[in-house]
Amino acid sequence: MTSTLAMSPTESAAPAASRLVALDVARGLAVLGMIVAHVGVTRDLAWADPGSWLSIANGRSSILFATLAGMSLALMSGRERPPAGQ
Repeated sequence: MTSTLAMSPTESAAPAASRLVALDVARGLAVLGMIVAHVGVTRDLAWADPGSWLSIANGRSSILFATLAGMSLALMSGRERPPAGQ
């Protein structure tokens, strides 16, 4: 027989401190922006024309990915306590 452990809705399998929600949200926005930039039909940006607003994603999504990559490396390498020693 198999047994399952019941977890309450407030309990999670991973500790909450290991994930930064804002970083995950930014990654999600970057993914959506990359989809729009690669699949969407973009025109020259004109604020008066809502149909051209997809062009906002061009270029900005890749910059967001690069920034998030740097932040992720900084967090993985020690967060607020940099590694000491060799």
